[in-house]
Amino acid sequence: NFGYTVKLSEDDKNINIQAAYQTGELNVNDVALGNGQAVIKLARLDGAAVKQLSDTYNQLMRQYMADTRDEGLNDEQFQVLLDNAGKLLAGNPSFSIDPISWKTAKG
Repeated sequence: NFGYTVKLSEDDKNINIQAAYQTGELNVNDVALGNGQAVIKLARLDGAAVKQLSDTYNQLMRQYMADTRDEGLNDEQFQVLLDNAGKLLAGNPSFSIDPISWKTAKG
């Protein structure tokens, strides 16, 4: 058993995301390992910066997939990606994982 929920909200400038993941009882080779949950929150992501990073990433991936050589990103492409990713920090976003828990049969 595995489940997740995602909540997304936005205003005129920012995007907020909350993703919750839960797993039911895990058993490996008849050994009960327990169950767990984690909630990941991203807040105050600048919407324009997210779009620019997404567009850049998609463009780079299209170029990469069209190239028959497997050389990865060149220095210029990597720098463009880093520059766009850095713009996400301008809005002072926050990232948290809370709560995170794992329970076994013994508590």
